Amino acid sequence: MQKALIGLTFIVCCLTQSCTSQSGDKSKDDSEQVNKQTPFYSKQLPTGSPRVSKQYDSTKIERFDPFLIYKDGSYLIAAEIENKELFDKYNPIFVKYDYSGNGYSWEGHIKQILQKQDPSLLKHLQFDPEAGGFYVFADSEKTQRQFAEFVSKIFKDIPTLEQYLKTADREKIDD
Repeated sequence: MQKALIGLTFIVCCLTQSCTSQSGDKSKDDSEQVNKQTPFYSKQLPTGSPRVSKQYDSTKIERFDPFLIYKDGSYLIAAEIENKELFDKYNPIFVKYDYSGNGYSWEGHIKQILQKQDPSLLKHLQFDPEAGGFYVFADSEKTQRQFAEFVSKIFKDIPTLEQYLKTADREKIDD
């Protein structure tokens, strides 16, 4: 009986430590997934990475070529620049001016464009680029749409985009 009680105590102890470490790991994973882009964007994005548009509910996406805006309350604006269509269209333009054309490069150029054209918009945006994509969060639907409409016009007008690329301050581009 005493051996059974000791064995049972040992099992309970092991299970308790296992549960504690698993819940500790879980909270660690959860904290890593929380978007740390304060002050205005603190919501966690929906499950199923909305950054990959083909895995996302297309009824919640609106196109402002080359950008997509996500109409799900996250106010995310994205350009998946490794997408073949976007890559083939924009990468040669960036390369022509000795830029990599990655998401960080897009961020630097877009920030400079906004600083020249609409600097007040910058305080309403939180940039979160990656090598393969350009991502920015707006603080409202109005700002999201304003950004997408404005920057989309520049990216659709290749000569205007090239003029910005030509005159950009290289020190402000994380290439």
